[in-house]
Amino acid sequence: MRPFLAKALEPPPAQSVNNALDLLEAIGAVHVGTEALTALGKHLAKLPMDPRLGKMLVVACCVRCLGPALTIAAALAHRSPFVMPIEGKERADAAKEYFADDSCSDHLAVLSAFNQWQELRRRCRSAAEEERWCWDHFVSLPALRTMQDLRAQFAGLLRDAGFVPTAKAPEDGRPSGEERARRADGLLGDRRGRDGGGGEGGSGGGGGGGGIELPDAVDGLRDETCLVRAVVCAGLFPRVAAVSSGGRRGGNKGKGKGGKGRIRMLWHTREDGKVDPHPGSVNAFPLGAFEYSWMVYGEKVRSPGGTMVRDSTNVSDLALLLFGGELCDDAAGTADDCYAKVSMLNGYVTFAAPRSTIELVKRLRRAMDAHLDARIQDPRAHSTVLHGSVPAGGLAAEHGPLTDAVLTLLRSEDGYAKMQPAFGGSFGPPRGKGKGQACGRGL
Repeated sequence: MRPFLAKALEPPPAQSVNNALDLLEAIGAVHVGTEALTALGKHLAKLPMDPRLGKMLVVACCVRCLGPALTIAAALAHRSPFVMPIEGKERADAAKEYFADDSCSDHLAVLSAFNQWQELRRRCRSAAEEERWCWDHFVSLPALRTMQDLRAQFAGLLRDAGFVPTAKAPEDGRPSGEERARRADGLLGDRRGRDGGGGEGGSGGGGGGGGIELPDAVDGLRDETCLVRAVVCAGLFPRVAAVSSGGRRGGNKGKGKGGKGRIRMLWHTREDGKVDPHPGSVNAFPLGAFEYSWMVYGEKVRSPGGTMVRDSTNVSDLALLLFGGELCDDAAGTADDCYAKVSMLNGYVTFAAPRSTIELVKRLRRAMDAHLDARIQDPRAHSTVLHGSVPAGGLAAEHGPLTDAVLTLLRSEDGYAKMQPAFGGSFGPPRGKGKGQACGRGL
């Protein structure tokens, strides 16, 4: 690939090519060493979006929570629907925290806002009511409408690729559920257009993109928040930050972000060392320590004050172990022969647990990888759904126990459901960045 790009009339900088290939290798889109496309890479090459978002959507199809992933990917591809006015910033922060609902996730906050807006659209009587809701909750209506259109576009691309099953037309000639949803959304748009609030084409919802209907074969676990976190982890990896408590903030404010009682967290990435969360993030000034030691994030921005991480989600050890990068055995091991270590990102992220537990996790990870590879290799093998149900013996039935096992494990470590994690994680220093800090829970 490098020799081919070097022949271009204006070849890209070598460092840019190296960074791009490193990313593609990290997400499993190209084979390490040969630079040949993997099965996943061939599909991602056909999806006109950031390869990380493409992987997020493909994984979401395989673990049956595509709906939330479509919403989050649409926001990442366009922009966050939240607005941050200069005046009233504290109220805007409070609105975003309301949507986040103590999830410590900017992405889940976006998902909640979009879902509540969709519910409002189904029951509100006028465009004025919709606009008032957006104004009161500091969200942008044009951004929500664009997200709605992008969701429909992404779902169509996945359906064309075979990842989203196509519903057979009922023999009685009645319209399918998707067709009924599309017609209902069109009627709602026509009504809003007459009320003076419709957008382009007379639809107040941005062209009716919210009418897509996803079968349970790819969206049956849409309400499992711990699984949605894991899918976000799969999509945003290798953008991982380690977080640890830095004590309570001083300050003399009793309310609002950065006020008294808020926790000052220390953030660290492999490439930059110390970083800070963006002030607009729900994770900027938490009231308490995060449940997990890891954050995945969409992007970093540089400012005169340093590097800031924008739009992050707190993810568990198991989410990284099962949906993150390739696991490597830690050659150093542990002082106790009963314990073992695995690592990823060239040793930056390490996990320690009883040897038997590590072996079980590695076996489960291999099974997960095999399941994803099988689906990616031939997505159309199980792409036909009759009335929203998977045919007997289909892929979802075959891998049901595997998905159930993964979901059970993620639930057991769901700190936001008041459970306790089972692993200890830590991060090491990036090369040339100085000493790392312990950033995990003991066993």
